Amino acid sequence: SRRVFWVTGQIGSGKTSVAARMVQTCPEIAAFHFARQEDEQTHSARRCVLSLAYQLTTQLPEYALFLQSHEPLEEIVPVASFPELVTHLLVGPLNAIARPSSSKPLVLLIDGLEWLLPASGSAFPAPSPSLSGSWRKESDEECLVAMLPALVPRLPAWVRVVLLSRDDPMVLSRLQPFGPPDVAIDRFQHENDQDIRHYLSATLPTPDESDGSTPDQVVELIARRSEGLFLYAVNVVQAIQEGRLRAHELAALPVGMSACLQQFFASHFADPDVYKRRVRPVLEVLCAAYEPLPLATLARVLEWDVYEQRDVSATLGSLFYVETGSENPESHMLRPFHSSVLDWSLALVAAFAADEKFQLARRLLHLRAEGLQSFFHGDVSRERAQELLARRQPHRVGSFLIRYTARQKAYCASFVAALDPQTDAPKFRHNLIYHLSNGAYSAVPPADVTDETVVFPDLVSFVEQYQRKGILTAPVAREAPLNREISSG
Repeated sequence: SRRVFWVTGQIGSGKTSVAARMVQTCPEIAAFHFARQEDEQTHSARRCVLSLAYQLTTQLPEYALFLQSHEPLEEIVPVASFPELVTHLLVGPLNAIARPSSSKPLVLLIDGLEWLLPASGSAFPAPSPSLSGSWRKESDEECLVAMLPALVPRLPAWVRVVLLSRDDPMVLSRLQPFGPPDVAIDRFQHENDQDIRHYLSATLPTPDESDGSTPDQVVELIARRSEGLFLYAVNVVQAIQEGRLRAHELAALPVGMSACLQQFFASHFADPDVYKRRVRPVLEVLCAAYEPLPLATLARVLEWDVYEQRDVSATLGSLFYVETGSENPESHMLRPFHSSVLDWSLALVAAFAADEKFQLARRLLHLRAEGLQSFFHGDVSRERAQELLARRQPHRVGSFLIRYTARQKAYCASFVAALDPQTDAPKFRHNLIYHLSNGAYSAVPPADVTDETVVFPDLVSFVEQYQRKGILTAPVAREAPLNREISSG
């Protein structure tokens, strides 16, 4: 029997809904991973494997015992290559333990394979720059999708794999050894249309008789305009229920999801001044992020006050929503209502990709995401810092690193302040950053700090401020682990 069950479909066809339903109703699924376009962390193949492994420890006691009785994972995981990680966490343990007592197979489910492709191997979305300034590139050795045809036969016979993806040529090419997809949702056009009609009949409010439309006519109109996309139907029903779409306006519904989003955008953001002042900056940052964005981070990047932060939902309409998983405002995330919104919005990136605000937003977001540890070089000398800065070619004004100077008992921002006009050689500056007794940081010595002195809650906030000023622009990433004794002092 086949070891793999593969489902494909276009965006909005309901693949993720199918996957979620399977997870809810099929007890054989012991572990699953949903790679979501709007959540860049789910695009990591390593995170996918780690997530599957953790879930298996909660479902298979023998599997958990095997991992506990071998090499400590905290020593293996950080240094293992991706193929080694797969062997240590999936292939080895599953083959070592006995088959569970149930006669049914154990199933692993992965949805969104197109987002697990290497960034350099897919034309969309564009790869994001790393803090070192280079584009992220991953080989097929680090690609779970490319590894799957060789991985599945190495798993025990009682393990099955369910895969869901778009009709992405890169996915189809890498999974060619599995043969054609078992289910191509787009080929079930008639069944899909019937499902859309059933959904519309069950959820649409009764139309006003004064409009002259019968329920069947309304259902037929929306179903035809949806072009088989369930998401289109869901979006129209939601707009009607919320009062944003009236019965007499249905005849003007556009055809297809992209046109629907375009129409919504044009009507909701009709005032060009409001759009430029309040909406466009938000979209620029969201496009720069390529992942769900904490509302607090968005507020810091755009320097919002508390009122602007509260008004974000009204500003963006129903294209994006604020996910409030807890009472902690720092955990509130801004998400698109569906990944198709990002597909459509990212088509606009070319219009402002060279814009300074867009590039600043991208730098700030990557800085906050990767944290100080990625460019803090520990206790290194001024000469060593200049050597590290000069190593980056071509030389670039604004290249910087953060270090500690034991002699001054302070942190220091070392950066390229200018380039020699004759030789193009970098000219360096070293600005001390003082750690104050209250835990804050300042560019002013503690003895000179007054109530008017600008202080920062952490070093990342200090760097963010000088990025906004254009002084620090390109972090030089640390290549080797820090000396633990130095970094903990």
